[in-house]
Amino acid sequence: MSAAMPRRRAALLAVVAVLLVLAGIPLTTTAAGRALSAVGITGLSGSMRITSCVRSPAGGHQLRYCAGEFSSDDGTVRDPDATIDADRDPGTRVTVRRTASGTYELGGAAAALGWTAVTFIGLGAVVAGLLCAAVWRRRPALGAPLARLLGLLAAAVLACALASVLGELASVV
Repeated sequence: MSAAMPRRRAALLAVVAVLLVLAGIPLTTTAAGRALSAVGITGLSGSMRITSCVRSPAGGHQLRYCAGEFSSDDGTVRDPDATIDADRDPGTRVTVRRTASGTYELGGAAAALGWTAVTFIGLGAVVAGLLCAAVWRRRPALGAPLARLLGLLAAAVLACALASVLGELASVV
């Protein structure tokens, strides 16, 4: 640690670095898995016939959960007690994916782009944490690696912005 950096500031920077990396890694892996499921790479594709829906108050707004019967596209799995976090009318049929944990998610471009945005937010947190760690360590050759890390962070932020705009456009169409 350099003498120019006070001890408290260095300790705070180290804590921030650890927290960013610890938050970013699970966020990235979870969101990447959901994005892969939304585009059909993982999970079991099928459809769900909505039989009933309930509204539940949460944080000043209403969430709608729907129940119904899931049928896999290949006919191997049927689940009469499937539930999904969605706003659909009873009697409609929606395309969903069953995850490895047995939950159901809507697929499609909007979901894929949204989860891709969250993936890049997680990557941005990891990169920012690594940047904090690099500054904390005060390596002698900090110039080039710092520029690379800042470039990666900027690319992650731009990717988040692009994915969120595309996700919003896809949900309107």
